[in-house]
Amino acid sequence: RITIADTDEVKFELTGSDSYLNKTIDKQLIAKMQVGKSVKISYSAGGFWASNLYDEDYTKKITISNNDDGTEKKEYTIHSFDGGKQAYGAMGYINFHTQCPESAINFGGSIGTGLLFNQDAKLVVSPALAFIFGRNQRVILHIGGAFAQVERIQSIYPDGALISDGDYVPEKKKRVQGSFLVGLSWNLTKN
Repeated sequence: RITIADTDEVKFELTGSDSYLNKTIDKQLIAKMQVGKSVKISYSAGGFWASNLYDEDYTKKITISNNDDGTEKKEYTIHSFDGGKQAYGAMGYINFHTQCPESAINFGGSIGTGLLFNQDAKLVVSPALAFIFGRNQRVILHIGGAFAQVERIQSIYPDGALISDGDYVPEKKKRVQGSFLVGLSWNLTKN
């Protein structure tokens, strides 16, 4: 009886014995057959790149000018800036995909969780399409979305506008931001 639910490959080997000399003859590989599955679950780990998952911050600049009566006039400008607009990090994936031994590429979906490394470490969740390459299905390309909590500047004044209130501080709000993601991982599941 052969149980193929937990294996990707079945090997048939022939072992002989010599009853006259009372010894076993070496094993010989007769056949090796890949097992095809409509859905396989595998686990992988790797890195990812995403856009739009950055925190915003701001700078405040003072401009001093003279009024008509000779007194000084102080005005301020607030400029928001981002943390590079690029996000990258490490991620672990659970992959749900086909397993066709005769195909060099298998397809499926993946769910990943990981950490951003570009600014503060943040948790990232990613649903994505998975493209599994190679006969042994070791390299996986992930294309999909990523979601993380980020900080954005909420100002009542437009960026770069002159304001007279020197004590004004724009608010930083946390929100969940979505982004495009490309990831590359290595299949950790034993074939």
